[in-house]
Amino acid sequence: MSFLEDENEIVCVWSPQLHFAGYKNVLHGGIISTLIDEIAAWTVTTKLHETGVTSKMEVKYLKPVFIDKGNITLRAKITGISHKLANINVNIYNSEDTLCTIGTVFYYILDKEKTESLLF
Repeated sequence: MSFLEDENEIVCVWSPQLHFAGYKNVLHGGIISTLIDEIAAWTVTTKLHETGVTSKMEVKYLKPVFIDKGNITLRAKITGISHKLANINVNIYNSEDTLCTIGTVFYYILDKEKTESLLF
């Protein structure tokens, strides 16, 4: 996976493969959750220059993501910060730009010293 900044969002275009299927030709929900968790972490690191851990994650599966239809796009942005929790909204779109999944991740931000010891 590679991540790019697009103004206030982090974007990832990813190509699902057949071994990530749950049902035939449908991306497994656990893989979708993992993608959401990963882009949320990159969003915190890139936008806040800090790191942390996932505290809570909510996922709404709106439509199936078909593996044979091409690349999917993930878009994530920070929608709020309260105390040490960052709220990250993640949307996953299929190759036709249809919204398929909405994720909300609450990310506990570690202090600067802990971040530096983990990253550097």
